[in-house]
Amino acid sequence: MLNADFELDDSGLVVRSARWSGVTELVQGITTRAALPDKGKGDFFDSIAKARASGALPQMITLGADQVHSDKLVVINEPIGDNNRLDGFRWNDAMRAGEFSKTDALVTTLPGVLLIIQTADCLPVFAIDPRNIIAGLAHCGWRGLRAGLAGQLVEKMAAAGAEMKNMQVWLGPCICAKNYEVSKELVEEFQTAFPGADVAIDERHLDMIAIARHQAEIAGVDEGQIAESGQCTLGSGERFHSWRGQGSDAGRMLSFLGFV
Repeated sequence: MLNADFELDDSGLVVRSARWSGVTELVQGITTRAALPDKGKGDFFDSIAKARASGALPQMITLGADQVHSDKLVVINEPIGDNNRLDGFRWNDAMRAGEFSKTDALVTTLPGVLLIIQTADCLPVFAIDPRNIIAGLAHCGWRGLRAGLAGQLVEKMAAAGAEMKNMQVWLGPCICAKNYEVSKELVEEFQTAFPGADVAIDERHLDMIAIARHQAEIAGVDEGQIAESGQCTLGSGERFHSWRGQGSDAGRMLSFLGFV
């Protein structure tokens, strides 16, 4: 692992990229258990309300994804109104918050929009082009990574106007390779799908960080512009929720990203 890019805010409610702390008008981070201590996956709107009340999330238009471990990605490049809402989209007017159905990644070209995904061991992939004010956020479990979702996030951002020379990626807290035991068959499947990539540390432990990094680099992001938090959700149970650690009792962290 390269030098970890990680800082905990003074309140203990949010972990964020230290490298991005100086990016103008960027709002970014992932909530800790202190911000959302509840067990289990809560309703999206309830979770947003609680995170706002705790001070972990700002009061902005907030758009999330009802994740299903897919490679579906939605690009938000115009304000959402009655005439352009996708099927299954839920909107709470009082909260100025909405959730896309059966979606695992979001990209926006709009300032004033905060993107949200929820994780509890899966990898949150954050990506920005700060010059063109474009942000992207993906929920990557092994299924999403197998489908190439981290690379697709970068590609969709480029199609939306991001320039690769400006692209930066942060790989947030997730279950680390040493704690992520899977079947030999799954490791072999990834080795076949991504030849030459360091997809695992041995025949039974998949490395989601390395896989996402590989996909982002193949999509065109300079390796020096990809950073990782160095935080393991299972190894830091006092700070993060972990499905492997707590099972169905595991709560969720909210990863958030946007420009004001």
